[in-house]
Amino acid sequence: MKKLFTIILIVGLALPAMAQISPYLEKGKSGFGLNVGYEQGHSFKGALANLGYSYKGIIDIEANFYSEGYDKAAEGLIRDDASSLGFMGCINWWMIRKQPGPMIEVLFGLTAGVEHFAYSKYSYLSSGYGIPTDYNGDFDGMLGFDSRVKFRLMDGWSMMPGFALVYDVGAEQLTDASGDYSENYDGFMSRIGVSLSKSLKNGSSVYMEANNYINTYDAYSYFEVKVGFVLSQK
Repeated sequence: MKKLFTIILIVGLALPAMAQISPYLEKGKSGFGLNVGYEQGHSFKGALANLGYSYKGIIDIEANFYSEGYDKAAEGLIRDDASSLGFMGCINWWMIRKQPGPMIEVLFGLTAGVEHFAYSKYSYLSSGYGIPTDYNGDFDGMLGFDSRVKFRLMDGWSMMPGFALVYDVGAEQLTDASGDYSENYDGFMSRIGVSLSKSLKNGSSVYMEANNYINTYDAYSYFEVKVGFVLSQK
């Protein structure tokens, strides 16, 4: 079971990885967002991309895409060409956005999403029994919060540390000699990160963000870096 939880946390529970468009827009503005990035952990590395829309800086709707490759030795796999493709759809409600000072803004939002990862050639020997097993994929539902503190610097620059926490419930799909079966799981995952952004004259922004992820599944933590652009609507 621990092996399965490790697989899930490597690239699953991706909810905190969302771009969250609203923090990069002026309060009350709508806009579109795009980012691309790289993520790496103890036994995997891959690319990610995000597309989204923010309605008046209150509701963010986003789609996330992932492509990962896995290290055979680190994961204890039978093959050396295991990979996965993932998709996540999510929505975030920024219920609190306050400015306690002229150069500081505090944001707090509730977030929910669904996720699916499909794995290819991810085969290993099950612990205890040594039975060849194929990990086919997972489906998840998630609920949590995202918080940010935005510090406005000079010349349109801002620095924004943040913390997010989600609770995840899902099911894994596997195949062994006895046929197809599934395993249910649940747990928490947190993200701590920081971004540096530059506001443009039309209210749009460009940014760079770095995050680290920690979980309750006894799996390794991992990090990501990404760059993005948010287009503000007039």
